[in-house]
Amino acid sequence: MTRFVLVIVFLGMYFLRYPAETEYLDTPAFQQLLDGLERDGIEREKAVAFITNERVIWYPKIAEKFQAGRTMEKSSTYNPYLKFLEPDAIKKGRQFYNRNQAIFESVEIRFKIPAGILVGLLHIESKLGDNTGRYQAFGVLLSILRYSPDKNRKDWVCKEIRAFLKADLPLFFTQSSYAGAFGIPQFLPSSYLTYGIDGNSDGVIDLNESADAIFSAANYLTKNGWAEIQTQSLYHYNNSQKFVSCIVEYAKKLEQEQ
Repeated sequence: MTRFVLVIVFLGMYFLRYPAETEYLDTPAFQQLLDGLERDGIEREKAVAFITNERVIWYPKIAEKFQAGRTMEKSSTYNPYLKFLEPDAIKKGRQFYNRNQAIFESVEIRFKIPAGILVGLLHIESKLGDNTGRYQAFGVLLSILRYSPDKNRKDWVCKEIRAFLKADLPLFFTQSSYAGAFGIPQFLPSSYLTYGIDGNSDGVIDLNESADAIFSAANYLTKNGWAEIQTQSLYHYNNSQKFVSCIVEYAKKLEQEQ
């Protein structure tokens, strides 16, 4: 009888390790994350404390955002990028270039990427920094892991959460898109770690700062094939032919606007 009671107690401890409101921590997706964070050197208890912190903002409808974005991108009648080719958008891009001309000239010498391409890319990604996202990045990434029904997306976001913590970004104060991309170039955490450059040499990579954003975007394109196939490197940045075509046309219009 005593042995039976001990087994019951053990099973109870195993299946109820976390309070009911945090039972998602027992799911395979979160166990995979916690295992990965342990391998990264973050103790399990500390990782759980990060995830369950009351300052985390959860987004239960996040999967619907992805679906809406995918539907819009696949539309044969609607192109979300055409607005960036309007005269006011080109004028705004010219003003951004003028304010950062020295940076663009340095970047073009180092990476051989025309300023117009980078201005167009940053304009589409965040309206040149005016719209870097209204979501909490950490909360978005955790919400994708918790609420998305797509296992492949869960595997992907697990890696992004680990990258986010490795990057030592402000845990609860990094603003992002619904996909967890942040800063002027809208980098994911893994891209920040791989391609981020301290463009102004102040010792910090801050993608909300123009020099860092411009240098980092150029570095991304360079390391993804700009010298070989320029349009392919742009497609790697955002898997959309509409996106690529808009940037190429934007660069032409910006040059004509001089």
